[in-house]
Amino acid sequence: MLQRNQLVYRSLINFLTGGVGNPPDQVKKNDSFAGQFAAALRTTIVVVATNITTKTALYKVGYDYQNKVYSKELSIGDLVLLHDDTVRPKLSIQWKGPFEVVAINRPNVTIRSLSSKAPLRIVHINRLKVYFSRAKERTVSDQNQQQIRTQAETLRSTASPQRRSERLQKKSNRHIV
Repeated sequence: MLQRNQLVYRSLINFLTGGVGNPPDQVKKNDSFAGQFAAALRTTIVVVATNITTKTALYKVGYDYQNKVYSKELSIGDLVLLHDDTVRPKLSIQWKGPFEVVAINRPNVTIRSLSSKAPLRIVHINRLKVYFSRAKERTVSDQNQQQIRTQAETLRSTASPQRRSERLQKKSNRHIV
């Protein structure tokens, strides 16, 4: 797909070169100054347009690498999570979902909630990530359950640590007596 600036420059080149798209290789000696100037101008425009096209592609690659832009391979029916942009404390959940992908019209995706009858939402693809369900909860073997119980009992049987304020009070009471 051509970018907007490439289309503009190509149409400008086609207009100035008369639809040929390539600058004339040689200018005849009997042409006037105006003809030579127009040919040089066409050549310059073609060179500038090719330079802009190559540099734009190069800058896009650099931008994508620097900003970690990855292409997301989503298809209709995939389960995704939606990033929640609201400002909250650090350890709060930042992703809502799962949602089902209904339609893809890049860069936007239409999603439907699985848990409620909310209307369809159109969101940018950057706000989505593929949903992977958690593995089934693992059961603890009998031997490990015994170890866990004994560790819990020993923790309960030991005296709870004193709070700092209690220690300071006891320390100050010793000095007073």
